[in-house]
Amino acid sequence: MFNIHKHFILLILVVILITALVSCSKSTIKENEVGVVAQSGGSYKIYKPGEEVSVTPFKKLHIISTSPVILSLVGNEGAMVPLDKDKSINIESQIIYDIADIEKVIKKFGVDDVHSKIREQIKSTTSKILTDGFKDPGSIDNTQHRIQMMAETNFKLNETMNPNGVNIGSFKIRYE
Repeated sequence: MFNIHKHFILLILVVILITALVSCSKSTIKENEVGVVAQSGGSYKIYKPGEEVSVTPFKKLHIISTSPVILSLVGNEGAMVPLDKDKSINIESQIIYDIADIEKVIKKFGVDDVHSKIREQIKSTTSKILTDGFKDPGSIDNTQHRIQMMAETNFKLNETMNPNGVNIGSFKIRYE
Protein backbone atom coordinates (compact mmCIF):
# COMPACT_ATOMS: atom_id res chain seq x y z
CA MET A 1 0.00 0.00 0.00
CA PHE A 2 2.85 2.38 0.81
CA ASN A 3 4.30 1.83 -2.70
CA ILE A 4 1.04 2.96 -4.34
CA HIS A 5 1.14 6.25 -2.42
CA LYS A 6 4.79 6.71 -3.30
CA HIS A 7 4.07 6.21 -7.04
CA PHE A 8 1.05 8.49 -6.87
CA ILE A 9 3.10 11.30 -5.30
CA LEU A 10 5.84 10.78 -7.88
CA LEU A 11 3.25 10.96 -10.67
CA ILE A 12 1.86 14.23 -9.28
CA LEU A 13 5.36 15.74 -9.12
CA VAL A 14 6.03 14.72 -12.75
CA VAL A 15 2.73 16.31 -13.86
CA ILE A 16 3.57 19.55 -12.01
CA LEU A 17 7.04 19.64 -13.59
CA ILE A 18 5.67 19.05 -17.10
CA THR A 19 3.00 21.73 -16.59
CA ALA A 20 5.66 24.23 -15.46
CA LEU A 21 7.83 23.49 -18.50
CA VAL A 22 4.90 23.74 -20.92
CA SER A 23 3.72 27.04 -19.45
CA CYS A 24 7.15 28.62 -20.00
CA SER A 25 6.72 31.64 -22.30
CA LYS A 26 9.25 33.06 -24.72
CA SER A 27 9.63 36.69 -25.76
CA THR A 28 12.13 38.62 -27.84
CA ILE A 29 13.12 42.01 -26.49
CA LYS A 30 12.33 44.77 -28.98
CA GLU A 31 14.38 47.81 -29.93
CA ASN A 32 14.30 50.69 -27.41
CA GLU A 33 13.38 48.46 -24.50
CA VAL A 34 15.00 46.13 -22.02
CA GLY A 35 13.60 43.05 -20.37
CA VAL A 36 14.15 42.44 -16.69
CA VAL A 37 13.34 39.00 -15.33
CA ALA A 38 12.71 39.24 -11.63
CA GLN A 39 12.98 36.21 -9.42
CA SER A 40 11.97 35.66 -5.84
CA GLY A 41 14.55 36.96 -3.41
CA GLY A 42 15.12 40.20 -5.35
CA SER A 43 17.55 38.89 -7.95
CA TYR A 44 17.09 39.82 -11.60
CA LYS A 45 18.61 39.43 -15.05
CA ILE A 46 18.62 42.13 -17.74
CA TYR A 47 17.97 41.30 -21.40
CA LYS A 48 18.89 43.69 -24.20
CA PRO A 49 17.11 44.28 -27.55
CA GLY A 50 17.14 41.19 -29.79
CA GLU A 51 17.70 38.73 -26.94
CA GLU A 52 15.17 35.96 -26.39
CA VAL A 53 13.78 35.49 -22.90
CA SER A 54 12.20 32.33 -21.51
CA VAL A 55 10.04 32.98 -18.49
CA THR A 56 8.83 30.22 -16.20
CA PRO A 57 5.82 30.57 -13.88
CA PHE A 58 8.13 31.34 -10.97
CA LYS A 59 9.64 34.40 -12.67
CA LYS A 60 8.18 37.66 -14.00
CA LEU A 61 9.26 39.58 -17.11
CA HIS A 62 9.22 43.39 -16.88
CA ILE A 63 9.55 45.32 -20.15
CA ILE A 64 11.02 48.80 -19.62
CA SER A 65 11.09 51.34 -22.43
CA THR A 66 14.40 53.10 -23.01
CA SER A 67 12.95 55.48 -25.62
CA PRO A 68 12.87 59.18 -24.77
CA VAL A 69 9.83 60.11 -22.67
CA ILE A 70 8.09 63.48 -22.89
CA LEU A 71 6.87 64.43 -19.44
CA SER A 72 4.41 67.32 -19.17
CA LEU A 73 3.76 68.75 -15.73
CA VAL A 74 0.66 70.86 -16.34
CA GLY A 75 -2.31 72.01 -14.33
CA ASN A 76 -2.10 70.94 -10.70
CA GLU A 77 1.12 69.01 -11.45
CA GLY A 78 2.96 72.25 -12.20
CA ALA A 79 4.91 74.25 -9.63
CA MET A 80 2.83 76.82 -7.74
CA VAL A 81 4.93 79.94 -7.20
CA PRO A 82 3.69 82.88 -5.10
CA LEU A 83 3.61 86.26 -6.88
CA ASP A 84 2.75 88.21 -3.76
CA LYS A 85 0.75 87.66 -0.58
CA ASP A 86 -2.54 87.01 -2.36
CA LYS A 87 -1.59 85.59 -5.75
CA SER A 88 0.37 82.68 -7.10
CA ILE A 89 1.13 81.39 -10.56
CA ASN A 90 1.31 77.86 -11.92
CA ILE A 91 4.52 77.15 -13.84
CA GLU A 92 4.05 74.28 -16.26
CA SER A 93 7.03 72.24 -17.41
CA GLN A 94 7.93 69.93 -20.25
CA ILE A 95 10.83 67.56 -19.68
CA ILE A 96 12.29 65.00 -22.06
CA TYR A 97 14.18 62.19 -20.36
CA ASP A 98 15.50 58.73 -21.18
CA ILE A 99 17.01 55.82 -19.31
CA ALA A 100 20.77 55.90 -19.73
CA ASP A 101 21.76 53.11 -17.30
CA ILE A 102 19.13 50.44 -16.58
CA GLU A 103 21.08 48.90 -13.69
CA LYS A 104 21.20 52.22 -11.82
CA VAL A 105 17.48 52.74 -12.55
CA ILE A 106 16.63 49.30 -11.14
CA LYS A 107 18.73 49.90 -8.01
CA LYS A 108 16.97 53.23 -7.36
CA PHE A 109 13.41 52.59 -8.56
CA GLY A 110 13.04 48.78 -8.70
CA VAL A 111 11.46 46.96 -11.66
CA ASP A 112 7.75 47.70 -11.10
CA ASP A 113 6.21 50.85 -12.60
CA VAL A 114 9.64 52.41 -13.24
CA HIS A 115 8.50 55.38 -15.34
CA SER A 116 5.88 56.43 -12.75
CA LYS A 117 8.55 56.48 -10.06
CA ILE A 118 10.91 58.47 -12.31
CA ARG A 119 8.06 60.90 -13.05
CA GLU A 120 7.41 61.46 -9.33
CA GLN A 121 11.10 62.14 -8.63
CA ILE A 122 11.36 64.57 -11.56
CA LYS A 123 8.10 66.27 -10.54
CA SER A 124 9.13 66.83 -6.91
CA THR A 125 12.65 67.96 -7.86
CA THR A 126 11.34 70.37 -10.52
CA SER A 127 8.73 71.83 -8.17
CA LYS A 128 11.32 72.49 -5.46
CA ILE A 129 13.83 74.08 -7.87
CA LEU A 130 11.22 76.36 -9.49
CA THR A 131 9.56 77.34 -6.21
CA ASP A 132 12.95 78.28 -4.73
CA GLY A 133 14.08 80.02 -7.95
CA PHE A 134 11.01 82.23 -8.32
CA LYS A 135 10.40 83.00 -4.64
CA ASP A 136 11.18 86.72 -5.01
CA PRO A 137 8.13 88.79 -6.06
CA GLY A 138 8.27 89.77 -9.71
CA SER A 139 11.10 87.37 -10.57
CA ILE A 140 8.83 85.40 -12.92
CA ASP A 141 8.36 88.54 -15.05
CA ASN A 142 12.13 88.92 -15.58
CA THR A 143 12.90 87.25 -18.94
CA GLN A 144 16.60 86.86 -18.21
CA HIS A 145 15.82 85.23 -14.84
CA ARG A 146 13.34 82.79 -16.49
CA ILE A 147 15.98 81.73 -19.03
CA GLN A 148 18.53 81.33 -16.24
CA MET A 149 16.05 79.25 -14.22
CA MET A 150 15.35 76.93 -17.19
CA ALA A 151 19.09 76.29 -17.60
CA GLU A 152 19.60 75.89 -13.86
CA THR A 153 16.63 73.52 -13.55
CA ASN A 154 17.90 71.38 -16.44
CA PHE A 155 21.35 71.26 -14.80
CA LYS A 156 20.00 70.42 -11.33
CA LEU A 157 17.62 67.78 -12.71
CA ASN A 158 20.55 66.08 -14.45
CA GLU A 159 22.62 66.40 -11.29
CA THR A 160 19.84 64.64 -9.35
CA MET A 161 18.76 62.06 -11.95
CA ASN A 162 22.06 61.04 -13.65
CA PRO A 163 23.36 59.11 -10.60
CA ASN A 164 20.07 57.15 -10.78
CA GLY A 165 20.57 56.23 -14.47
CA VAL A 166 18.21 58.84 -15.95
CA ASN A 167 19.29 61.48 -18.48
CA ILE A 168 17.37 64.76 -18.80
CA GLY A 169 17.48 65.84 -22.45
CA SER A 170 15.58 69.12 -22.29
CA PHE A 171 13.52 71.27 -19.96
CA LYS A 172 11.05 74.05 -20.85
CA ILE A 173 8.66 76.12 -18.77
CA ARG A 174 5.42 77.92 -19.53
CA TYR A 175 3.27 80.10 -17.30
CA GLU A 176 0.12 82.19 -17.46
